[in-house]
Amino acid sequence: MKRVVLCTLSAALGEKSYSVTNNPDFNFAHLVDDYDSVYLSVEAGERTITIRCLEHSGEELDSYTKEKKLCNEHEYVLATEGVISCRNCVYKIAFNQFSGLFYDEENQVYKYAVTGKVLTGYQRITGKAYYFHEDGSAYEGEYTICGETCLFEHGVYVSCSTANLLDAGWCGKNVDNVEYVVYADGLLKLNGSGATGNYDNHGNRPFINQLRMIDRIEVGKGITVLGHNIFAYLLATEVTFEEGCTVNNIATGAFLSMTRLQKIVIPESVASIGAIAFKNCTSLVKVKISSPVRSIADTAFKGCPAGLTLYVEEGSTAQRFAETHGLQYSYEDIVKNGFFEENGELYYYENDIKWTRRGLFMVGNDYYYAKNGGGLIRNVRCWASVTNDLLPKDIYDFGPDGKIIFDNTSVHAMVR
Repeated sequence: MKRVVLCTLSAALGEKSYSVTNNPDFNFAHLVDDYDSVYLSVEAGERTITIRCLEHSGEELDSYTKEKKLCNEHEYVLATEGVISCRNCVYKIAFNQFSGLFYDEENQVYKYAVTGKVLTGYQRITGKAYYFHEDGSAYEGEYTICGETCLFEHGVYVSCSTANLLDAGWCGKNVDNVEYVVYADGLLKLNGSGATGNYDNHGNRPFINQLRMIDRIEVGKGITVLGHNIFAYLLATEVTFEEGCTVNNIATGAFLSMTRLQKIVIPESVASIGAIAFKNCTSLVKVKISSPVRSIADTAFKGCPAGLTLYVEEGSTAQRFAETHGLQYSYEDIVKNGFFEENGELYYYENDIKWTRRGLFMVGNDYYYAKNGGGLIRNVRCWASVTNDLLPKDIYDFGPDGKIIFDNTSVHAMVR
């Protein structure tokens, strides 16, 4: 006959000790009964320890399991070379198996690893844009981007103290050579120098989360290349380039499927327009292309509407492209300013906006009268009823160019 007596057992997982005999959850009464023999088994895992008391026959008399629970949100730290641990619980993992954001305790910076490889540059992770320096450290603190003061934490844009921004960051070929901000009013602004990034997968662009918010784009003068898919699928209606623009290449898909873009003036600095650069821009009807453009890919305007007109210079590459591909072209300026004949009517335009308000209006020192819809009254003497406080309501003579005639034979020869 044997009477079993247990002493303190050393536990795993960093505890100083663990005593079965002192644990009220373990029914030790079984062990003080008389048995021919009693067996004690101890099973230890990464986070658990289980102790079982068995008879010689193998029947379990009692058992107890103690578990070290994990926290809900780990705070990963690299404190020991080759091992990632959590600040708040017992979780540990070999660094070469770890993927996620962690704090490098030795260098006192945050980094991000994928199976032990530290990431650098721009990375899109779980739907967010992250930015890391060449040594892998995350961008932290305040940065001036496009003139605005922007705060970053652990590599992610957080807020702006100088403007109402939706987003801010970098989108250059070398990451921080081109910077961007997205204002709450829908303006996407790019500044910097050199080429933007290339995004073969347009979903990897840093500002993709603002896809449906961006309605205008401004490109700074220092940018030289608009990379692959940089503006693809944006809903912007307007694209402008800063005076002195140096963009020389519009790369593949740069404006792909921008379905709300109606017109664009290609800067004179541009030398080449790449494949599918404006493909499926289904509202695009006016594109001005200057003479310096020497190369236009065959598919640059594939899928654009039949009404697309290229505004070109005579004898230019753009004219030859239009003729080869059966596109309409014009030598006029893309932005209408002045008087234009349309379907037998004369209209006035200012910055491409047609004057449609009925009544008297002035251009320079001359007076004109627009009918409903904006067509000018010409070659007639008639009553002007809507004078917009410019002249008295009365009968006036209108010439072939729509001007009111003030000469010795007119009704109002003495008006001025």
